[in-house]
Amino acid sequence: MLRFAICDDEKTFREVETETISRIMKQKYEHVSYGIIQYHCGNDLIKDYVNNKFDVIFLDIELGEENGFDVASSLTKIRNDTNIVFVTTYENLVFDSFVFRPLGFVRKRAFENEFEQVMFRMVQYFVDSNQMIIFGMGKEKYEFLLDEIRTVCSYKHDIIVSSENDDVTIRDQLLKYENELLKKSFVIASRGYMINLKYVREIDGKTLYLFNDKFVEISRSRLKEVKDGFRDYQLKYAKGRIKINGLNDTLPVSDTE
Repeated sequence: MLRFAICDDEKTFREVETETISRIMKQKYEHVSYGIIQYHCGNDLIKDYVNNKFDVIFLDIELGEENGFDVASSLTKIRNDTNIVFVTTYENLVFDSFVFRPLGFVRKRAFENEFEQVMFRMVQYFVDSNQMIIFGMGKEKYEFLLDEIRTVCSYKHDIIVSSENDDVTIRDQLLKYENELLKKSFVIASRGYMINLKYVREIDGKTLYLFNDKFVEISRSRLKEVKDGFRDYQLKYAKGRIKINGLNDTLPVSDTE
């Protein structure tokens, strides 16, 4: 899920931003889940940001008695990978914002039009940082957060992407994306079938079970590779115990990331 924060001292404009973001996300990025949290002051945002990371923060530069640049400075000290889009009425402040390397600068009077341009840059940033992937050919493009994809499989001349939100059939070839997906937490269960290890519950013999109770048969040539990948993933990320081959002597898993 993409997590957006909006920080503006004007309630009316916070609502405008929220409505615009929601509408454009639903129209142009319907397969990407998102959440929006509003803040009326920078202080509250900074306090929350200590324990809660946002993917993008829309930050007003003039926050009543607060200065948006001061707030941005505090945010980047908490996380040096903070993604900020500055929102303001004052166009002359755009150059002052460059020190924070923002994802964008949006004028309030042209928020809707300029937000679409910022969204394009945001999506490209998430693709470049391996958080998002774009499937499709020609003008038909489909964006997905990699973390939300359960499986990707080939079907005739299409690929079927199964995510937390829905299943989507896309005219494309899986082979084009295999290397990119393998660099993340995906494995090849059989020819033309890739699975995100995040959604694997257990492996019993040659059968792989997902948390949504679906199962996939692993080809003999891929069995060792899939089991090794699942074991490594669990040892790195999972909390609890892993189960492979239905054995009773399951392995303990460390609680580290």
